[in-house]
Amino acid sequence: MKKVLVVDDDEDIVNIVSALLQSEGYHTITAQNGKDAFTKATTDKPDLIIADIMMPEMDGWEFCWRVREDKSLGETPFIFLTARADVMDQIRGSEIGADDYIIKPFRKQELLKRVQNTFDVIELLRKVKTQGVQPEGAPQKKGAGKKPSSKNGKKSKPVKKAAKKIAAPKKAKAKPARRAAAKK
Repeated sequence: MKKVLVVDDDEDIVNIVSALLQSEGYHTITAQNGKDAFTKATTDKPDLIIADIMMPEMDGWEFCWRVREDKSLGETPFIFLTARADVMDQIRGSEIGADDYIIKPFRKQELLKRVQNTFDVIELLRKVKTQGVQPEGAPQKKGAGKKPSSKNGKKSKPVKKAAKKIAAPKKAKAKPARRAAAKK
């Protein structure tokens, strides 16, 4: 069962989000400010954090930043759930390290879908890291993503040929205008 830490200073929001997640089979942990949430996150190790921005004691910005800086929590998915609808706030959330940003008021279907999408992405990344599974549509060639060079650091023949073509493209042959005129 996935654990989700729900953080908001509005107790009604905490209760609504928790009940919604629990109805879908998630275990929830709750906190009403960033300071308590950080303590609970370090002890309970949630699989996902959903937090408001505007909270007492420690706001969501600082809480997210601290989560990202903590070695044991740094890769925990983080979703802001906030009334702050300004685009600059959304950009700031992304820059701090939030994985998603949901604006209040929210639709329950939207919240649940975003939570599920977050877990789907995490699972796909885990598969890529541990099993070498490529995302759908990714190139399946052997050695894909590797630098095309030999072991001694010199460029391989295909790379040399490509570099020559780029550096000195073939000149287009001009039509022999004189011959065409002479034939008439």
